Amino acid sequence: MLPWRAPALLLLAAIVLPAVTPLPVGALLQHPAHYFDLAHQRLRLTPRGAAQYDVTAAPFRGALENGTPLGLPTDPKAGYWRSHLPFAFPFAGQTWDEVYINVNGSLTFGGPENTGSGMPDTWPDGTIRSLASSFDVDSIAGKRRLIVPLWGLNSVEKSRISTSASRGGFVVTWRTVRQQDAHQAYTPLGESLFQARLSPDGSIEFRYGSVAEKDGITGIFPGPSSPGKLLDRVELPPAPGVPPSLDLRLATLTDEGADLHFSIQLAGAIPATSAGHTRYVAAAFNDKDVYGILLDIDSTGRKSRTTCVTFNPQDQPVGHDCTAKTVATAHANIVDFYLPKIGLKNSAVPLEWKAETFADIMADPTVRTGDMRSVSLPGAWVSGYHLHTGLKHTAGNIYEIFHYPFLAKSRQATLQNIYQRVPADAEFAMVLTDFRIDDIHNAGSSNGSDEGDPSQIFNSPVLLQTAGPVYMGPQFAETVADKGRPFHNYPYAVGWMAHEMTHRWVATLKWKPPDTEALVEPRLFHWSMMLNTSVVTPVWKLYSDTPYPEQSIMGGMTVVQEPGGRPHGAFAPWGVPTGLCSLDLYQMGLIPPEEVTDTFFIAGAKETGVNEYQGGSPVPVTIAGIVEANGPRAAIPHESPHDYRLEIYLLHEDGRPPDPAKLADARRIQAAVAEYFRVATNGRMTIEPLR
Repeated sequence: MLPWRAPALLLLAAIVLPAVTPLPVGALLQHPAHYFDLAHQRLRLTPRGAAQYDVTAAPFRGALENGTPLGLPTDPKAGYWRSHLPFAFPFAGQTWDEVYINVNGSLTFGGPENTGSGMPDTWPDGTIRSLASSFDVDSIAGKRRLIVPLWGLNSVEKSRISTSASRGGFVVTWRTVRQQDAHQAYTPLGESLFQARLSPDGSIEFRYGSVAEKDGITGIFPGPSSPGKLLDRVELPPAPGVPPSLDLRLATLTDEGADLHFSIQLAGAIPATSAGHTRYVAAAFNDKDVYGILLDIDSTGRKSRTTCVTFNPQDQPVGHDCTAKTVATAHANIVDFYLPKIGLKNSAVPLEWKAETFADIMADPTVRTGDMRSVSLPGAWVSGYHLHTGLKHTAGNIYEIFHYPFLAKSRQATLQNIYQRVPADAEFAMVLTDFRIDDIHNAGSSNGSDEGDPSQIFNSPVLLQTAGPVYMGPQFAETVADKGRPFHNYPYAVGWMAHEMTHRWVATLKWKPPDTEALVEPRLFHWSMMLNTSVVTPVWKLYSDTPYPEQSIMGGMTVVQEPGGRPHGAFAPWGVPTGLCSLDLYQMGLIPPEEVTDTFFIAGAKETGVNEYQGGSPVPVTIAGIVEANGPRAAIPHESPHDYRLEIYLLHEDGRPPDPAKLADARRIQAAVAEYFRVATNGRMTIEPLR
């Protein structure tokens, strides 16, 4: 028997039946799937010199002994155990007498893999490929050295790890189950069994039993190797009148196995700080994508940064999210820049590069190597080394990435491609896939046209906000549960989409000095957890049979009374939609200042646990104070009348039609998002699903 709400939902779908645009993924698929292929194999890495190894592979059908089970983690939040080694183990140019065993399937030296939640970045670059590049450049920068038999996002509660130690070897065995948070990521595919064995001579061996998951990272990350193969070299004469620290004399590009190494040599030493803003840059161009690897120096010191640009169909540069991490380091008069090859869009296309120095980032280059220089890269490089084939005298970081089909998570590049195929006539666009992609957490991200002209950024004259691409995974199911409470009407999908769409307007309000950032989470454009953002019109009836606390969909808290009358900051269950507070409606241009209700934030609270605070004092927040700190609200183009169009693009694999069930779900989700905004704004704003 169907639940009572099902006929109403089916009737809504029959009446509205909004169109969702299915599209073959086409060129948006940058790399096809590369699934794990080392089950029942044995890899042996034998050292042949400083950071050099031979890799041999062979079938393995033996049993993997369990050893002694590990107890509670040294840090349960980060999921690691600190363990002494029975011998001095040589690795990464040092010898180690202890190791950190991480639940995610790695061994690290000098510190754990993670020191916080144990979770890699979810947004915007939470892919297996990006995480591998992070391991790569972090080891080059000396932040962490890793041995990784099989990295995966594993559950501390459900995974089991054991060790055995002797003078002849140290063995760690993992039995892991993938982590799945409430309404997030993927259903685990089963248990994986694998092992790492360390020997006193520095040899490393990985053994694999049955491995359930298809994605992960396997390899070692000892850091930089000895000089690799020189690909290009530029010598420059002295530049008249240029300070020695900016006078570029030599630039080289070297192939170092897993990485491209750009190096520049200056006439004088690189400063540790700068009164102005000095910058050193290596730029790499590949198939319309550009990495800018930067070393910035100001009064606070040196900072390594990365910027990425793609070229739109009009050959205009557009900033977008980088698909891999890079690093820049300096010593004496040399700056080294490292770009993992896995970050390249197309290794079969020649790479173009240049190097520059800047005395002021707002000025023209002080010295440059000239126009882009072209080099051909030896061999194809998509997912790293193919470890099962064996390797001879390989140096530096040695790793292979196993991943689902890879789509760059750049919204700019995604919409540029889509709008070459279909008309661009909606103010909001969501990009979904009906097939699983490389995305560790299955989390989409958003950005808006306030970064510039949407015609240039997205190839659309009207687009205000977009999110995705993201797979329609388990969290897009209609019904979910949280501690026994059932939810319906696609709560996670609606909450995610409504949140990303509302980013178009909020939360950016300043507060009065001295704490001008008190209302917002710095750089996140969410309301501060310390701000009371009780909603104007609750939306819980759309998703639950019983009420739940509702803070703004953009963050903050709502205050409820505990027994005895004590106020308490409360939050909605994770992953379900909440309404809009009066500050949201004001920023969205839906209510005038006189309709904004007074609220408050808590100043001086002390953190006592994860999302737990004690103490502090309430500080009143009034519309008069908002206007004083921000000025009167300025009109935003396209906001009047308050009627907007939403389009969902459902990407499917080439050569087949879209999945019918996911297409039907996408249509219902689109209608549910329109209903959310109708209710949350009390009819002040409408979202029209395009037909």
